[in-house]
Amino acid sequence: MPKMAEHPTPNRSHRSTVENIGDLMTGDVIAVEAADAVGAARRLLQESGLHALPVLDSRGEAVGMVTGSDLADVPANEAVGTIMSGPLVSLEYTASVSQAAAVMRTEHIHHLVVTDNGETVGLLSSYDLLYMLVDDGDA
Repeated sequence: MPKMAEHPTPNRSHRSTVENIGDLMTGDVIAVEAADAVGAARRLLQESGLHALPVLDSRGEAVGMVTGSDLADVPANEAVGTIMSGPLVSLEYTASVSQAAAVMRTEHIHHLVVTDNGETVGLLSSYDLLYMLVDDGDA
């Protein structure tokens, strides 16, 4: 499975330090290729603890997203590209948290790709946005 550009996962020690989505995203993105089998993508999600994976085309460009829900009840040998969601929705890492929330709401998605000058550097999920609402000491 391909691994995209490495970008360290930010330290979320305190929500007051969050200035943009780059401060909330999950870095070190792992991706699947459109031709990869659903069974392999399921294993990768399980092993990584992630809930979504960008899908790359034959040129290595991110073109869609696949989630654990997308992979449920699909034959293990089916190609990921046949069930992925697309087109890919992305925002630059400098985008505000409110911009990301608005895009997710408008597009009816729970995951988006975070970019730095067009290069994928992370993923942002709706769960990451919830971090802004609940301090670690509140739970």
